[in-house]
Amino acid sequence: MSYSWGNDTSASWGNSSNSNSEGGGFSYASAKAKYDTDKGYACGCTGSCSCGSKKSKLSQNMDQAYKMSTRILNNILEPSEKDLISRLTETDLLVVPGQYDSVEKVLAASGRPYRMNTNYVELDPKQIVMFNCPGGNHRLRYKGKTGTDALRNFTEDGGFVITTDWALSEVVMKAFPGYIERGKRNTGNDLVEVDLVASGSPYTRGLGNGSLKPIWWLEGSSYPIHLLRNENVDILLGSEEMKSKYLDMPIAVKFPVGEGRVVHVTSHFYLQTTKSKYAAQQHKTGLDFATKFLGMTESEANQIGNLESTSFGALESAYTSTRFLHNIFLEKLRRENQKSFTAQQKQLKATFSLEQLAASPAMSVRALPNSKKSTKLIP
Repeated sequence: MSYSWGNDTSASWGNSSNSNSEGGGFSYASAKAKYDTDKGYACGCTGSCSCGSKKSKLSQNMDQAYKMSTRILNNILEPSEKDLISRLTETDLLVVPGQYDSVEKVLAASGRPYRMNTNYVELDPKQIVMFNCPGGNHRLRYKGKTGTDALRNFTEDGGFVITTDWALSEVVMKAFPGYIERGKRNTGNDLVEVDLVASGSPYTRGLGNGSLKPIWWLEGSSYPIHLLRNENVDILLGSEEMKSKYLDMPIAVKFPVGEGRVVHVTSHFYLQTTKSKYAAQQHKTGLDFATKFLGMTESEANQIGNLESTSFGALESAYTSTRFLHNIFLEKLRRENQKSFTAQQKQLKATFSLEQLAASPAMSVRALPNSKKSTKLIP
C-alpha cells in the first residue's frame, strides 16, 4: 500500500495472529490460554517467587537493552537511511526535560546527539522537539512568541513535535487543540498487544516483520488517546485490547499542523519494564526476539552479539521505542532533504533564466516617424 498523509490507518498484519510453533514461530493460541488478564503481564522475576520460576541469568539492564537495540537497528537500516541518520546534529534534536520519561537516555544509548531545553532557545523549523512526560515548563521562542504560541507557529512552519503520555494534556491539548484529548479511563501498569499498524507508513516501518505482534508497555496512570478529529488524525499503532480495557484504541498517533507534524504516544519512550506479556516468553532471550519478532536469521542475529544474555522483555521494550523514534527522525530528515532539493532546483532555474537572458541577442527600440519611441522590444 502506498503511503499518503491522512490515509495510513489501515490494519495490516497478515496472518501473524495465527502463527504457530512451526519453524520457531510463537503460538498465540497456547499463550493466550495461559494468560491471566487480571495480571496484565507474566512475572518477570529473576529469582524464586510465587510464580514458581527458576532463577534466571538473563540481563534485565535496560540501558544495555537500548544499546543492543541500536546495534540491531544499524544492522537493519538501509545504507541511505544510515546516511540520513548520520547527519543529525545536537541542534536538530531538542529535548524538553520531564519527571517521568527520559527520551534523552534512548538518544544517548543510540549515540544520537541532542540538546536539552534548560534555557530559552529560539526554535528552527528544521528541528524535532521532544517533550518528556509530563511536558509543560518549556522555554521556547519562535518569531517573537513564547510557550505554546511559539510551539504552534514552529510546527506550522515545518517543525516536528513528539510528546509522550501526560504531555497530551500539558502540551498537545494546549498548543494544538481539537485533534486529540485525554481519554476517560487511565491505564494500569500493563502490557497490551498491538494489532493495528499503519500500513505503508514510514513511521511504523520495521515494527512487526516476524511472527509476533508488538507489545506496548503502559505505565500506571498513562493517558489513553481519544480522537476528536478522526479525518485529520492518523492512528499509527492501535490495540483492541487497549480499547476493551481503557475505552480508546490508539497507542500512537500523528497529525499535520501546517507544514509540520505532531506525534503523540501513550506511555513513554524510555520503557523501564523487563516483563513479558505471556508466560511462554518469560524466559526467552533477546535472540528469540530478534528472530521471532524482527524476522532476522539466527546468523544475522548472532552478529549483533550477546543477544542470548538479554531477556526477551527488555529487548522487546527497548527496540520498539528505539525503532519508532528513529522512524520519526528519518521522516523528518527526508522532508528536509526534499525541501533543500526543491530550493536548489528553483535557484538553478532562476540562475539559468538569467544566463539565458544575458546571452540573448541585443534588444533595440523601434523608431517612430514622430521621433517617439515605442516600448515594444524587438529581438
